[in-house]
Amino acid sequence: MSTALDRAISERELTDSIVAEAQLRGWLCHHCRPSQNARGRWQTAITGDPGMPDLLLVHLIQKRVVVIECKSERGKVSAEQWAWLDAFELAGGAEAYVLRPSDRDRISGILSGERVLR
Repeated sequence: MSTALDRAISERELTDSIVAEAQLRGWLCHHCRPSQNARGRWQTAITGDPGMPDLLLVHLIQKRVVVIECKSERGKVSAEQWAWLDAFELAGGAEAYVLRPSDRDRISGILSGERVLR
């Protein structure tokens, strides 16, 4: 159940908190941050298909690859983002999750070694 505090946490704050916890637990982390272009629009420069999950995490001891799409409590996952999440799981090499601020316990479980349902 989402609380008022959960609803106040932005996607960026959630992403930063997951990266911080993951690094403390020995994960290698990758996240591409958007930047403002000359016109003041926010964008993430890419080549290829849009929708790549926000975080790519690798844990060598646990031998796990995890991709995470971070969303605010009310954020919606786009069709392109679902395509990437499904592709990672179907390819058999990664666990893929959509996580929100209200998923605190799931986040800690995933990072500590649990495999939980998406």
